[in-house]
Amino acid sequence: MVETGCSDVAITQAKGVGPQLASKLNRLGIFTVQDLFFHLPFRYEDRTQRTPIGVAQPGQRLLVAGKIEHTGVAYGGRRSLISRISDGTGWLNLRLFHFSRSQQNNLKRGHWVSCFGEIRYARNTLEMVHPEYRVSPEEPVADAASTLTPVYPATEGVTQATLRRIVGNVLNSHAPALTELIPEELLESTDLPALQNAVVELHRPAAVADLEALNNGRTPAQRRLSLEELLAHHLSFVQLRASRRRFQAPVLTPVDRAESDLRRQFGFELTGAQQRVTRDVLADLSRPDPMLRLVQGDVGSGKTVVAAIAVARAADNGYQSVVLAPTELLAEQHFRT
Repeated sequence: MVETGCSDVAITQAKGVGPQLASKLNRLGIFTVQDLFFHLPFRYEDRTQRTPIGVAQPGQRLLVAGKIEHTGVAYGGRRSLISRISDGTGWLNLRLFHFSRSQQNNLKRGHWVSCFGEIRYARNTLEMVHPEYRVSPEEPVADAASTLTPVYPATEGVTQATLRRIVGNVLNSHAPALTELIPEELLESTDLPALQNAVVELHRPAAVADLEALNNGRTPAQRRLSLEELLAHHLSFVQLRASRRRFQAPVLTPVDRAESDLRRQFGFELTGAQQRVTRDVLADLSRPDPMLRLVQGDVGSGKTVVAAIAVARAADNGYQSVVLAPTELLAEQHFRT
């Protein structure tokens, strides 16, 4: 439910997106700027505060920074690059199993590293395996993020840093193109934000935002987009129903031959619910437009009985019917009975 001007803007028009990156984004279903707006994070991380290494505990996902004391390649089991860092409160190892020569050279003794990842306990020490990190010659003074950090569905060749960069560019340049289509009075009655505000908030949640609510999809911005999606889904079905009424269907009137014979062969009285649903289905079949109905019920509730009566009504009016079963075994059972 976004204006066509936004949906018509190819992703290659976004700043920093060339043909090669665009082809990789296509694998994520991102072809236009609008697609990128709604390529929403699946979780969020708090990188707004640096944690002293000395208080870090296994299982936590934290932002830490430390001075490199030593970097070297370790052998045994799997080859890995290990950098030991310290911030004066404690120390831990950064471990990279997949690394390049430039990475090894960049992690120099005396440099500082800001890194975010999961703390784990291995070989009698704390470590981070393949964290997101940034190296600087001096101790970083502004390494903490100003907002909560989004984590996006990604693909090979498209890193989280790349997605965050291009999403940021698009928010800056194209967010005003998002047009609100939900009536203002509905948004006010539900206390939900406008579309542009919701999209910006979900890509750039404030540092004070409720992280737990975000990760569980319970924020007003997330509920706002859910409302829009459900509303669009509902309206599409309304439109589909209206379009189906343009088609003609045969009117199946009560003739009471095969249908009566079938009811006599049941050997039991239909339940109240079975009778009610049967009346609804037969009423639809007596109309000149196509029936669009879904009958739901537990196993043994009588759905097949209802279908059989509908088939008999069609036979009484000189029409053939097809009964589809989800399994071959069930089809054989229907054939025998």
